[in-house]
Amino acid sequence: MYKVVVVDDEPVALNHVCNIIKKKCPTFEVIGMAGSATEAIRLIETHIPDLVITDIHMPGMNGISLSTWIKEHFPEILTIIVSGYSEFEYAKKALKTGVSEYLLKPLTPPEMIATMNVIENKLKHKFYIKRNNLIRALCNNENIEARLINKYFAAGKYYVAIVRKNGLPRRFERRSGFEIFSNEEENFYLYGRDEFESLYLIPEIFFNRYNYKKMIERLFDSTKSEQFYITLLTSAKTFELEKISETIANLYRCLNERIVIGANQLLYIETLEPFLVNNTKEREAFEKLEHALRIKDTRRLFAELNNIFSLWEKHGFNQIYIEGRIKYLLQIIMNVWVVNIDKAHVEYLIDDVFFDSVNMGELRENTIDIIKLCFPELKSGLQDDKDQLFDTIIRYIKNNLAESISISKVCKEFGVSQTMLSRMFRKNLDTSFNNYITVTRINQAKQLMKSNENTFIKDIALQVGYTDQFYFSRIFRTVTGTSPKQYMDSL
Repeated sequence: MYKVVVVDDEPVALNHVCNIIKKKCPTFEVIGMAGSATEAIRLIETHIPDLVITDIHMPGMNGISLSTWIKEHFPEILTIIVSGYSEFEYAKKALKTGVSEYLLKPLTPPEMIATMNVIENKLKHKFYIKRNNLIRALCNNENIEARLINKYFAAGKYYVAIVRKNGLPRRFERRSGFEIFSNEEENFYLYGRDEFESLYLIPEIFFNRYNYKKMIERLFDSTKSEQFYITLLTSAKTFELEKISETIANLYRCLNERIVIGANQLLYIETLEPFLVNNTKEREAFEKLEHALRIKDTRRLFAELNNIFSLWEKHGFNQIYIEGRIKYLLQIIMNVWVVNIDKAHVEYLIDDVFFDSVNMGELRENTIDIIKLCFPELKSGLQDDKDQLFDTIIRYIKNNLAESISISKVCKEFGVSQTMLSRMFRKNLDTSFNNYITVTRINQAKQLMKSNENTFIKDIALQVGYTDQFYFSRIFRTVTGTSPKQYMDSL
């Protein structure tokens, strides 16, 4: 409920406002009544309400001066000025001081309800924006005051789950994807560090434990696709709101340890066993691979690479472990061989291959492509500088936006490697393949909305390649800063 402080030096008028709120405005709660601005300031500093309703004329500091003080000290608090007809023009000027609304005496319940509905919509949007910022901060392991969490999140216990498509997010901020949040009208909270991730915070009141597990199983089955693999990590238990920070941090730690390239996994934190990497066969195979590198035997190098990737796949080694091993190998190449390639460029390429590869076979081929870039005699067939090929790929993407488009599918269509295609997008557009697809789809959706304002949002989503209308709405809001409905209403 939204907290309200009511201020009026006339007890009858004060009680009248409070009674209307109590009887007719169920989403608001009066947490303080004041007979003067001075008394109101004490209440505001103690309780930090969401709304202050104040009479315009009071002894000492008047309502407009109080509103000005509120704007200076607590700008997030909304205010309503109550005035008589003789003060109407004076009250309208108060809007310039930051007052949200004004009401004329004598107050009637219908007028009061209408104004409170306007305030409620403003507060809903304000809480939505603030909550999104808090969720982002929590997911970035920032310390958040308990009072803010209690203020902007609904009270009670929560279930938590995270769904990750493909590998972990890219490490480089310049090339990261688009954050996603739940839509304003949804009853759960959602955040994704990019468009391939969804962290769900779901109030316990919507599910008992049995129904929650069933919902999670349906979510897992409906999310699976040939275009990517998914890791769904959750807990069968709810958590208290005051433990939200440590709960989210623990979930992300587990996710980092459990992503296995190409494996669809539904995991419960309670049943996870420690991840062990002490595998003798893997260690021996890696030593052979390292030896081939140090003696500069490229034929043996690629044979040992195939062997080590087979072992990694067979024993389910996680992304973090494999990524560390591959970076170590590439560092050996740069130290032992004379390599004319920028190290930062290699880091970008590694970022790409772990983000885009949907199975260990793709990861192996993409890794080999990176290694070949280090040896001029092995990369003679690369064509990532061919403008004509890139232009053809861009036309193909634009002509097939309604279809399921993945980097793997485009590579097969044009006979290029994922590493080459990633380099093309960086060189020509200074962006990633997935970011380009997302922005192009949203721009096309905007054009469709302009050309036919009566089209349903779900139909527009389908025409630009999104089968889930709610997911489309989240992406649209992230890219444009507004929801599809708000965008169409503005046309």
